[in-house]
Amino acid sequence: MREFLFYYSYAALFYVVLVTLLYYCIFGFSIRHIFAMKRGIQYNRIQKLSSSSQLPPVSLLVPAYNEELTIIENVRSLLALNYAEYEVIVVNDGSQDGTLKCMLEEFKLERIHPVQSSSIKTGKIRGVYHNPEYPNLFFIDKENGGKADSLNAGINLSHYDLISTIDADSLLEKDALTRIARVYMENPEETIAVGGNVRIVNSCTVEDGIVKDVQFPRKLLPALQHVEYTKAFLGGRIGWSAVNGLIIISGAFGVFQKEKVIAVGGYRGGYPGEDMN
Repeated sequence: MREFLFYYSYAALFYVVLVTLLYYCIFGFSIRHIFAMKRGIQYNRIQKLSSSSQLPPVSLLVPAYNEELTIIENVRSLLALNYAEYEVIVVNDGSQDGTLKCMLEEFKLERIHPVQSSSIKTGKIRGVYHNPEYPNLFFIDKENGGKADSLNAGINLSHYDLISTIDADSLLEKDALTRIARVYMENPEETIAVGGNVRIVNSCTVEDGIVKDVQFPRKLLPALQHVEYTKAFLGGRIGWSAVNGLIIISGAFGVFQKEKVIAVGGYRGGYPGEDMN
């Protein structure tokens, strides 16, 4: 028994050392790649690119469940993005609060009967709403079926070849889509998906859906979460991407080729997060 514990302890120690060394290597790749990305951003005219007709159009899919308190501000922030051609598709997943009422009243949405694709099977759609005054905003009301089912419903209604998944409680910087599209345009044949950097908005100043001032969280738990996100995105995913080994794209913000998503049957339910799909 003692001999077994002796070998078990050494095996556990070896595993910890191996994983730690692996993380240090990934961090090294990440730091090297971050400097290259910084130089690329400095010499790219993002503002000029934002109004370019060469940018690929994107469909933003926003699943919402009981988001009455934040949905209006978040949708308005999405409608104010600096991007030439895109659409915002909000999918109400059978919310029990006033999400549906808020959206209909705020944007004066009326029911329409669009031609929708049936590429992916979804739960029952109760209605699709639109207002010509907001030509790039569509609202889907459906029975509750989970986030994956909501994203699939948005895919069926979407009109563009690129889709972006965004959490209803997330805010995008005005040039976020432009920066992601720039990466996609560099190699559109081989780029299946592009992920964005996700940060914690706690303690930041937000006005009209736009982050005006970035501050480090003052409370302990948000501060720890901020450090974890920094490690995951700046220290992990950029490093894995540098060696062509990126494992997942965050469900909070990512852009995908729609045909590739449809080819694998869309999103499947039963997972703790759509990024695990």
